[in-house]
Amino acid sequence: MAAPASGHAEIPSVQGDKRVAIRSPTFAEAALLKFGSSDLLWTTKFALPSRDFPSLREQIADAVSRVISCGMRTSSDLPHSSARKLRLLFSACEALDDHLDDPEESTVASWRKVAQLDPNNAAATATLAFLEAEAGSPPSNNSPQAVALRTVARKHLQQARSINDRLGMNYAAKAILLPSWRYRDRLAALNHGLALDPDCAVLHNLMSIALRDVGDLEDAIASARRAVELEPSSAAHRQNLISALMYAGYIETAKTELESAERVWRDSFTIREVRSRFDFRFGDPDRQIQNIDGGNVIPNTSAEWQKWIMRTFLLARAKPTAENIKTAVNAAAAFVRRGGPPHGPLQSIVALGRTDEAYELLEIPRAMTALREEGVNILFRVNMRALRLDRRFMALANNLGLVQFWQSSGIWPDFCDDEDLPYDCKAEARRLHPKPP
Repeated sequence: MAAPASGHAEIPSVQGDKRVAIRSPTFAEAALLKFGSSDLLWTTKFALPSRDFPSLREQIADAVSRVISCGMRTSSDLPHSSARKLRLLFSACEALDDHLDDPEESTVASWRKVAQLDPNNAAATATLAFLEAEAGSPPSNNSPQAVALRTVARKHLQQARSINDRLGMNYAAKAILLPSWRYRDRLAALNHGLALDPDCAVLHNLMSIALRDVGDLEDAIASARRAVELEPSSAAHRQNLISALMYAGYIETAKTELESAERVWRDSFTIREVRSRFDFRFGDPDRQIQNIDGGNVIPNTSAEWQKWIMRTFLLARAKPTAENIKTAVNAAAAFVRRGGPPHGPLQSIVALGRTDEAYELLEIPRAMTALREEGVNILFRVNMRALRLDRRFMALANNLGLVQFWQSSGIWPDFCDDEDLPYDCKAEARRLHPKPP
């Protein structure tokens, strides 16, 4: 496709016509039209760069590829579908990849319409089940809305499997419906799905997350890369790869991937969210403080969290005086003690060198329950190394069911190869469980 200019530029297509038009001095618009007609099927806007037209071309090609690929995976007869059906499908496909900035019920509602329009479409129903399961997670969430979402997800999963039991998305939904602490069952569901549908990118993405929960970071990166290879137009899969890299300690590689993703998905909430996490833990703390003080909205955070927990931690990173560290640790600990999720505060406390305070917080039953039910992957991140180097770590892992999993599965976490580790993982496992489970 040539650089955009006034008027329209056509991009050849197997499934339909694509048009790109400059609508104002500030944005371009891409659209899909029913082949041989003027029926509008899908449209989206892109901010016009001042100079970087190659980047704009890449963004447009990526967006078009994403919705068409999704449509082809979902419909077995895309060229002969009605314009109404295609409009619904492409709209739902657009929401699928970057739905974090859209109310979850909106994305679920879009896919519910697609599934209702074609009740015998196993792919659409399986995707709906996956999204409902995701919106109702974690399984420990007992709110009426979450329980209702998981209930209807199971119903739709059963319906999809009755039509086609070999679809990877069936097993993606099944895995999401399992508590994360059921490590073996979750991995078994994902492995079963991949054996049947090895090219399902969502399964590889979920496998990456499940492997991080048991400390297998290198294989988690490989699974994340495979998801990206299968669906290179997915911002969600790219975000997961960046997360897997940075939390395993490949900071520069993660930074390179992030900068590349920002060029293609500059308006993506998913990419902005991973940028905020990268900068918070590994980026320039002074710049992050300026962003907070300037009122910039940081994705997935409240104003209170930004100004209280985040700012004190960033200040301690920027100026690690005893007073600043004490203030940041006290703020993080107070948040956990009053019932807040422990995942972020624990990382901050350990990163600031206060391992004893972290272990004290983990003696709070409510904090341990939250850690167990909402994901233990933070324990294996590079910024949590000091926690693992402490001899108390294997007892902690045992309380979370991890030692039993490692010992019975033979899948040992990467940190066991750390040369500075003052204990032997397998010897500690035998001490804790003289007879393997």
